[in-house]
Amino acid sequence: MVKEISGTCLRHPVAVKYVDVKWKKRGFKYTIALILATLLCHICLMVYTTNVIGVVNSRQHNRGNVTKIRHGRPPNAGEMMALRVLILITVFLSILKDIIEMMIQRFHYFTVLYHYYRIAFYVSVMSYLLPVNEAITARQIGYGAVTVMLSWVNLIQFLKVVPVLGIYIILVEKVLWTLIKIFIVVLIYLLSFATTFYVLLAEHDSFRNIYISFVSTFVAMVDGIDYDNLFVAVGWYPKIYDLKMVVLLLFMLTMPIVVNNALIGLAVGDANEVMKSACLDRFLRRANFVIQLERSLNNIPYLKSREDECLVVFPLRKKNVFHKISDLLYFGGAKDSVDGASEENEHEHEMEVSLEDQIEKAFELKFDHFHSSLQHELKGIRDQIKEDLDEKLGNIIEKLERKGGK
Repeated sequence: MVKEISGTCLRHPVAVKYVDVKWKKRGFKYTIALILATLLCHICLMVYTTNVIGVVNSRQHNRGNVTKIRHGRPPNAGEMMALRVLILITVFLSILKDIIEMMIQRFHYFTVLYHYYRIAFYVSVMSYLLPVNEAITARQIGYGAVTVMLSWVNLIQFLKVVPVLGIYIILVEKVLWTLIKIFIVVLIYLLSFATTFYVLLAEHDSFRNIYISFVSTFVAMVDGIDYDNLFVAVGWYPKIYDLKMVVLLLFMLTMPIVVNNALIGLAVGDANEVMKSACLDRFLRRANFVIQLERSLNNIPYLKSREDECLVVFPLRKKNVFHKISDLLYFGGAKDSVDGASEENEHEHEMEVSLEDQIEKAFELKFDHFHSSLQHELKGIRDQIKEDLDEKLGNIIEKLERKGGK
């Protein structure tokens, strides 16, 4: 069901309950442990980065020149070395965990895109923290920027299976992927206006080459164009000033008004459908996590779990406050359920409509049976009356004939 992503089967109460039991038994605990370890590494990395990068201060000299100097802790300082060792320990433990997963999953390990994020994170964090120098180098600053970004991505990936937070993270991710798909079409419009502005406004630094022109056009689409500096002045080519104004009007009508609104409308779409899809996606991630966790731990002798022979559930039993808080902690609220509260109401409404239809059909069937039986009885009464009348008429005619014969 998980491989085929069958929504109907995954929403079945038995499948949902099975995943919930496995999640509550071991999945939630291991997820919290992984999140805490990732959060520890992330916080240490942020503290190390902010201290090593430091603060940039400006110094003004007598001649009016301004010099900017970076003030940060040296990477070989005692507290920085302690943070570096703590980060490397958590990274090495994470690498060991991924190696175990790789040995268990084998080829399937490389079919998951998230694992490539983690490999890139390991490479970048090693290049950022090693080797240890007296001052941070430009190469390490570049790796540091990539490492910080991938660290946030890594933390967000773990939070996807967490109740309450997970569904909204997946919702944002789905909208982002929709925007990326649409952006292929938007890219054609951006390139058309970027090349046009590059030809007409090459004297300005914002459009001095095609690369900068593309970035400036994209910023103008999102944040607005600098009209006073770019289009009010005549520029190098006075004879084509009117053409520049026409191109500006076309750009303002096409990109900020039409394309931006199309992106917003297509990205957001039907909020309810996107939320339902996010709920199913989060449940699918949880089911995958539980399956991989059970497979990994059952290969370790001391961590094997004993399967329950049977499970008895009383869904209509009233829960106390402790059980309600426990369910909220493990599974979240109604919005986090795989079917959602709205689907439960819809299911109840469908059951009510189905019950009404059954009652109506039963009533119609009873009425038809009563009508047919009544018609049969009336026909019998009519035939009996007709026979009695015929018999009486025959007796009367016979008496009249006797009197006439006398």
